[in-house]
Amino acid sequence: MKPNKNSKKGRSVIENNKANGGQLGGHEGSAEFIDRAAKDTNSVIAKKTISRLLMSIKSGNITKDDLISVLVKNFGSDFISQNASEHEILSKLLNESTLEQRNRIIEELEIDLKYIPMYKARDVKFSKYIISASEIESQTCISTLNPRSQVAISAVDVGPILDTIRRGQDDIAIGFMNKDGIIEIFDGSRRRYACILAKLNLAVYVTKEWLELEDFVEFYDNKESADDSKLKLNPRDRGQYWDKLIKSGKYTKEDISNSTGYTKRTIDSSLELASVRDDLIELSFAPSHLGTANIKSLRAIGERIDSVKLDELKRYKIELLKTEEFNVDNFLRNSAENQNKIAKSKNSKMVELMFSKIKPETGESMSLKPSFTELVNFSDKKLKRKAEFKLEDKGNGKSVVHFRLINLHEDKKIKIMDKITKIIQKELSETPMV
Repeated sequence: MKPNKNSKKGRSVIENNKANGGQLGGHEGSAEFIDRAAKDTNSVIAKKTISRLLMSIKSGNITKDDLISVLVKNFGSDFISQNASEHEILSKLLNESTLEQRNRIIEELEIDLKYIPMYKARDVKFSKYIISASEIESQTCISTLNPRSQVAISAVDVGPILDTIRRGQDDIAIGFMNKDGIIEIFDGSRRRYACILAKLNLAVYVTKEWLELEDFVEFYDNKESADDSKLKLNPRDRGQYWDKLIKSGKYTKEDISNSTGYTKRTIDSSLELASVRDDLIELSFAPSHLGTANIKSLRAIGERIDSVKLDELKRYKIELLKTEEFNVDNFLRNSAENQNKIAKSKNSKMVELMFSKIKPETGESMSLKPSFTELVNFSDKKLKRKAEFKLEDKGNGKSVVHFRLINLHEDKKIKIMDKITKIIQKELSETPMV
């Protein structure tokens, strides 16, 4: 069974209005309003006009024939046919809109469409599908160009979004229909897995248009620019994605650096980590939260063991997950914000324990770099370059706070340090002794 398009009322606003006697709209309840709105422009429909026309369709009392007459009168007989269907009228108005205006109007009218800018300013139309929980695994898959690794993905990796998914999927996944009728998701792999775990339906915007590699790159670049998330990928995931781009022959390291803002040094480091094997990544507590230091440590473990010892470490992880410290249910009880921080700390601890299991045979100790968790996540990139506030997990329930003030005048540093000192003194004086 193929996935069915969502059938809520917004799916076809005009068709749903047929139940009201074939009336289509009229924001102020009359054809004269649309007539006045249409006169706002000559040869091209103005942004203001388009909004008024479409909102009239949604909430007024004008018939289809009256609307066509108004459009033909103001824009000419070539603009719309006298025999145009309701769907053709709506499509024509949307096609004449700008991208920003079009998506806003679609949202206001509750129409299940979305236009996304792709390569060379091409606006691609996506239709909304609702995939039933029982069909998600059979009717969808993760696109090979989705940058996020699917290695050992578990409830730990999607924990921060499980609660929001249960309350409603606000952030809709995006994909395309392949030749076999399967929806390949290139944005929303964790949302897909969260819906599978929670046994909930999955909402996906899907296009049937052919997408090129450049389209995906354009999409991800725009996504980064919009939310400054850097795709929230670990360094290995980024490296594997960039490696695909370079191997395609269409992109160089310099292209990637110019596009993403990452330095060539960072790109080289991520490309190097891209080769770390999946079976080693699976030894961590939460693969999607791995940092550079822990990925390098896992690579070091792989260089020192054989397949038999690897299987032993896999069994050891299963035992660790049964302990209080690494119990997944306990982890998921934390808030979404704390889960991200705790996952990084537990990754470091589990990787350290893995290496301790091979010490007797290797006869060496491992110098693990400190594991830091960001305490303050500055949204402003300029602030990130001036200050760092991090928490280092020392194990056994102990931790150390580190902060650095970078490239600031001495008087500014002293002023900030003075304020921090006063805050700490105040908090300590108000905290009861235990």
